[in-house]
Amino acid sequence: MYEEKHGLLYALNTFSFTDEESMRLWISCRSQNQRRQIRSFKIARSMAGYHKSPHKIRLATVFPQLQTIHIDLWHVVNMDMDDLDGSSQEDISCMVASEKSLIQKNEDESVKIVGDWLQAA
Repeated sequence: MYEEKHGLLYALNTFSFTDEESMRLWISCRSQNQRRQIRSFKIARSMAGYHKSPHKIRLATVFPQLQTIHIDLWHVVNMDMDDLDGSSQEDISCMVASEKSLIQKNEDESVKIVGDWLQAA
């Protein structure tokens, strides 16, 4: 019974980390079976550019059943731009869509990318 319900802890939660080092440490302590149960993952602001890092982390590979990645797309765009003051809402929306597309290409097609960029603006 424990084994059956233990997987629910991983399947029903959204996991989030403050930085890449703590995420890597936590992942290294999880069994393959535990990683297989994870469905939802939130990328911390400090890791928002993970898809561009030299490590090329592919969360869909680390978590085979991953369904959703939550990411602050506003922060991703803001990291690449020195000054967004002169940009129109349409320009920023295009930049966000472009970043979301890059993340989607990095991950599995079945993984949903969710970004709440307007809340962070």
